[in-house]
Amino acid sequence: LIENNSFIDQNHTAIRIRYYSAPVIRSNEIISNGSMSYGIYLLSVRDAFEVVGNTLILNDATYGIDISASNGSADIHGLIGNNFVTIGGTSTTYGLDISGNYVDIFHNNILNTSSEATAGRAINLTGNYANLKNNIFANTGSGYAIYVSNSDDITESDYNNFYAPGGRVGYWSGNRTSLASWQSAAGFDVNSF
Repeated sequence: LIENNSFIDQNHTAIRIRYYSAPVIRSNEIISNGSMSYGIYLLSVRDAFEVVGNTLILNDATYGIDISASNGSADIHGLIGNNFVTIGGTSTTYGLDISGNYVDIFHNNILNTSSEATAGRAINLTGNYANLKNNIFANTGSGYAIYVSNSDDITESDYNNFYAPGGRVGYWSGNRTSLASWQSAAGFDVNSF
């Protein structure tokens, strides 16, 4: 359990966990006025991990919350919930980067202010079987609100808010410039806006 901590101006990574079963990262504050790579980085974690209630304010970072190669199953999901992430940068900049499997992504507020057009993403999905509900994914730079690499990356997605005034609401087998285009291509988010 990593809970109720403040991490200010860390150089590379504020929280990094590798090869751990069911870690819980809760109610932490991570603020970086300089440049850093990761706010929260979970690599090869197992079972029902939780990343909940954290606040990340990252001036120039690559990844806000990065879940890489998690080992979930249809019965055991990881949870990313109730987090607030604002992230800026000039190159690859992902608010959430999810390459793990069976992750529930609920009630998060993700703001990407990066000037990067193609690799600036509020959420980047490359894992399998993610469930997205009641999130705000915003990119006020020129990048994507949501980017999905493969059709099996998402199991469910609805009641989300997507905001991308730069014309890149989402990527699903190509750039989707409007919510209607995203809904048609993905087949999800009928109640989203």
